[in-house]
Amino acid sequence: MKKIIILSVLFLIFQSGFAQSDALLQEIEQADVDSTAILITKARLLLVNKFLKDDISKTAEIEKYISTKLSNDAYIGLYPQEQWLVKYWTKDYINLIKNIKESDSTTVLMSSKTQPKSDNLNQALQEKSFLHKQEIITAIKNSSLSDHDKDFLSMHFKFCLLSLGNAEITQDTLNVLADNFIKKYPNSELTSYIRQNIRYEMKDLNWGYGGEYFSGYGFFSGQLNGHYTDFFIWGFALEGSFKKVILNLRENIGYSNTKHDFTKYNTSTWTKNSGVRIYAPELCLGYIVHEQKHTKLTPFIGISAVDISPTTFYTLDDEDVYKYELDFTPAYMVGVNADFKFKLSWSDVSTHNSGENYFIRLRYACYLPQFSKSYTGFDGTMHTFTIGFGAFGKDRKRDL
Repeated sequence: MKKIIILSVLFLIFQSGFAQSDALLQEIEQADVDSTAILITKARLLLVNKFLKDDISKTAEIEKYISTKLSNDAYIGLYPQEQWLVKYWTKDYINLIKNIKESDSTTVLMSSKTQPKSDNLNQALQEKSFLHKQEIITAIKNSSLSDHDKDFLSMHFKFCLLSLGNAEITQDTLNVLADNFIKKYPNSELTSYIRQNIRYEMKDLNWGYGGEYFSGYGFFSGQLNGHYTDFFIWGFALEGSFKKVILNLRENIGYSNTKHDFTKYNTSTWTKNSGVRIYAPELCLGYIVHEQKHTKLTPFIGISAVDISPTTFYTLDDEDVYKYELDFTPAYMVGVNADFKFKLSWSDVSTHNSGENYFIRLRYACYLPQFSKSYTGFDGTMHTFTIGFGAFGKDRKRDL
């Protein structure tokens, strides 16, 4: 008897479970949770269809319906820019300005809403608006709005077309328009919106860093010129900056030849046309006296240590030639850098947190080595002209 009761109870439990599952399945199948999303999709398709057919009144009607009837706390019917562009076409300027002012607060909530399926609505609005941009701007200018609102909407309309990537409307051109507007209307309630959304410009911080590879030509003057030929020079440099002050650490390596035989202490002769190696590490301090977008001029002073010696290749045969080395001797120096700055195609830094300029650098430096204090007959100066390629960057932050 007990077994029969237990089996009956188990049967009733399973039957109840299946009944609940069937009811839940039926509820899920009949649910209409997607109706709003489907309506939004269809409405957007109809809107773009009417817009491309120049039915602006129907476009305005559909835009209003989507914005007021289909958009809610759970669904996005139209993105702000899509609404704005439609209102530019329908000349609904008062509501347009109101929507723009409220956009900062509504944008924050958009990430938590169901977004519309991908379509070509925004692209169609942008591309057609760009083709008719002059007509739209003229309509704004001829409206009854105040000059303040006309100037703002003319600028904002171009901002809506920025992502097209057309050369006529760039972030730089928008920045100029924004700066002019802020200057013209210093007390405008739209200044904050413009700074946060339309104007986007990065400014350099105080500290900078860079490097350079270079090569060039050098020559001696004075008594040194009587001993050594003009020379080829190459090397690399590291530099840092604070505001307009630049600190440069440089390694110069040059190759020259002897102009005559050298005989010393009645030992082996260092013959004419033998190889000469020149080392000149340096540390110099510069100050930027001129800087524009593509050019920079930096005079500098510094100190170096110059060494002139036979090349290693030559000394393998005759170690005595080390006696002919002019050992590292302090050298005061002065010169100027002329930089020609540019950016590479993949290095658009206008909106990056790290600002980097590449440059071609022309450099002249005059060294005054103090050889005469230790070596009789070796007074003179050393001059170098180099051309280098390098990069210089600064950390940046957005200028608000």
